[in-house]
Amino acid sequence: MVRVLVVEDEFIVAEDVRLTLVQAGHDVVDVVASGEEAVERAFALRPELLLMDVRLAGKIPGPEAARRITARLDVPVVYVTAFSDVATLDQAKISVPYGYLLKPYEGRELLVAVEMALHKHAVDLRVRSSERFLATTLRSIGDAVVATDNDGLVTLMNPMAERLTGWVEAEALGRPLTEVVRILDERSRDPLPISLRDVFAVRGVVSLPRGLLAQRGGGEVPVDDSLAPILDGNNLMGAILIFRDITERRRLEARIAVSERLVALGTMVAGIAHEMNNPLAYVIANVEVAIAGLAKAIEQIGDADLIAHLRDLRAALGDSLDGAQRVKRIVADLKTFSAPHERPRAAVDLVEVIGAAVRMAEHEIRARARLEVDLGPAPTVWGNDAQLAQVVLNLVVNAAHSIPEGAAASNHVRVSLGLDPLGNAQIEVSDTGCGIPPEVMVRMFDPFFTTKPVGSGTGLGLAICHRIVADHGGEIDASSPPQGQLQGTRFRVRLPASIQPPAQPLAVAAPPPVALRRGRILVVDDDPGVRKAIHRALHAAQDVVEAASSRAALELIAAGPPFDLILCDLMMPDLTGMDLYEALSASHPEEAARIVFMSGGTFTPRAAAFVARASDRILAKPFSIGILEDLVARWLR
Repeated sequence: MVRVLVVEDEFIVAEDVRLTLVQAGHDVVDVVASGEEAVERAFALRPELLLMDVRLAGKIPGPEAARRITARLDVPVVYVTAFSDVATLDQAKISVPYGYLLKPYEGRELLVAVEMALHKHAVDLRVRSSERFLATTLRSIGDAVVATDNDGLVTLMNPMAERLTGWVEAEALGRPLTEVVRILDERSRDPLPISLRDVFAVRGVVSLPRGLLAQRGGGEVPVDDSLAPILDGNNLMGAILIFRDITERRRLEARIAVSERLVALGTMVAGIAHEMNNPLAYVIANVEVAIAGLAKAIEQIGDADLIAHLRDLRAALGDSLDGAQRVKRIVADLKTFSAPHERPRAAVDLVEVIGAAVRMAEHEIRARARLEVDLGPAPTVWGNDAQLAQVVLNLVVNAAHSIPEGAAASNHVRVSLGLDPLGNAQIEVSDTGCGIPPEVMVRMFDPFFTTKPVGSGTGLGLAICHRIVADHGGEIDASSPPQGQLQGTRFRVRLPASIQPPAQPLAVAAPPPVALRRGRILVVDDDPGVRKAIHRALHAAQDVVEAASSRAALELIAAGPPFDLILCDLMMPDLTGMDLYEALSASHPEEAARIVFMSGGTFTPRAAAFVARASDRILAKPFSIGILEDLVARWLR
């Protein structure tokens, strides 16, 4: 039994950790939520293990609190956190943690992390109680170690050094260090010096330049190395070279760099999608107005040649409208995938999720396989539609990549939706590709594990899928036939049904049975193209007033008379539509109640939260003239 102090500011997570530890026989001496409490209680209770989150409530972050505690108490620290970015890892290193466990995790994983931390701490205690030479050697476990005498001749090699250098210890003993361990410059391939004289002079550790270890068999391995003297009191006994293979570290660094570029790309795409929606809004609206105007002109003109010409123009505009609608769908898909974690959760229709993912993946599938989609009845699920679409997209793209190009007619990627035996929603993605061997199957959900060449994949796709599905209370698994049989892989995603109905978009109402009164409508948008398009579409039946900013709108509303409907852009410079709503709620609440917000996309937390609260009064850009007219009709009725 070990006395554990738990530091976690999320009550549910903290309680889960406490119960897991208690059930395993450990003594949880206290559970606190802030770094300040952690320092105070650790000094008072003197726990044998510190289990804490990196980001905590209060002024003292987790790593700083751990540093203060470990400066006075010899207690191991294990971090349990949802963050694995470079900045967070660098902060965590301050306290030299004995474990780093990523949320979400299973109880067994937590217990293994605890046991491993306790075991490593115990080993460290034994190491520190030994003499300097033995301590230095033991600290090298997992790294390659080569020791020399004062003349620079090899006196010891551990198994890792044998494996990396290609030398057997019995053959290396008595040879010069520079013959056994040859470090090359990565660019020039010139030998890098290993100077024992410098180490003996400073009697301290000397970091050597990173380079490539030239192996005896002809290979090269990137290594990080250091040289230290072996001292017995004041007596110099030789030197010890410690080096490690950093191949995996470099791959990890490259994958993190790719991940950061993807995040930056997602942010850029979100902005581009938002900017495209404004011109799309007035392109679609103006084309629809032009088509309607041509239709009326054709009815009123008697000249056959002119009618034929106008019909050609109307057909051309119709093709343009189809193209604009296609761009609209593409932009909508880009918005879905650009910033999924900022979107609020709601009831999700999986048919729409699969449709968006499949459209995004079509270009990947076309040259490799036939796409088959079977969408049966399935319940809605409660969650984040963008995250779930990301899961489907990753699975579909992986399925396509498992099939070589050039044989599309004889291969397929199949996506199906239905129910599992328990009534949960079930998504299946199957393919006729190369399959997954058993040794890969057991690791495929591990972060950064990939079988693709370096630079071709980050190893994050399936790990992210697993995390997202688990966050939604679901399960994901895969199966693949044994080697030699019919190949292919099938992934199954099961998600619990939601009791909430899916959010409905603004409905397209039927034309009113009687003529509507002429209303007074204010259009607030900083884009003149959007204002003109709405004015052009509505002015024949309504009195339309334009405002280029929220401040101009406030002046118009203050001057009166009141408006029947205010169509207001959500995101504008200076004062946003949200700011306008708050100002009117205080000064003209009856006008605030008549605002419908036009939005081309939200990419700030405030805007996303506002849209979630006002979802029944959001008109998504770009919109058709029919939807706009129906919206006006409903408000005027």
